[in-house]
Amino acid sequence: MMRLKNCRSWFLRTLQISAEQHPRRRSICFYPQTFVRQLMKDDRQDEAALGQKATIAFEAGDGSLSLASDGASPQIILDAADWLGVIRAAQDLAADFGRVTGSNGTVMLMNGTDTGPPSYSSGSTSAIIVGTIGNSSLIDSLVKSGKISVGKTEGADKRGSIYGIYDVSEQIGVSPWYFYADVPAKQHSAIYALNTRKH
Repeated sequence: MMRLKNCRSWFLRTLQISAEQHPRRRSICFYPQTFVRQLMKDDRQDEAALGQKATIAFEAGDGSLSLASDGASPQIILDAADWLGVIRAAQDLAADFGRVTGSNGTVMLMNGTDTGPPSYSSGSTSAIIVGTIGNSSLIDSLVKSGKISVGKTEGADKRGSIYGIYDVSEQIGVSPWYFYADVPAKQHSAIYALNTRKH
């Protein structure tokens, strides 16, 4: 707790020094959350963060897949044996769909000891499969059957899985600053996965 207070006071002191050097910025000393919100303000919807290729859209396009619309949100499927951080990130993604569309996604943990091909029953909802190579029998079976091409090993660990999940959260409209600076989620009635992939 003491360390957190020191970090916060350092941050506020840094803002104060900046305001003293730039009198027009004096308000950032008193409203650091407003300052952060202004930094994070971004009205672009067709680009992902840091100039990455967008994989999510809010209007249907050629070959796009509906992830959430008309009150239905996706089912997020992952192996129960996957890393706890990956499971936590998947739960956050399910909640983030609710923040954007008003209807939370659901998380389905599969037992990794099943020997049959992966299957699920989700009714009319879409499914997002999440997992880490080597820790998810579901992902490993998709790799073995040739459904997923694994050409690169960079990012094929738990950190890569977690990053990918939070990247989707950011693209659907939930800012990484949501929990730290109360940045509101952008509301949308429908979310679509584009027929593209990141490299």
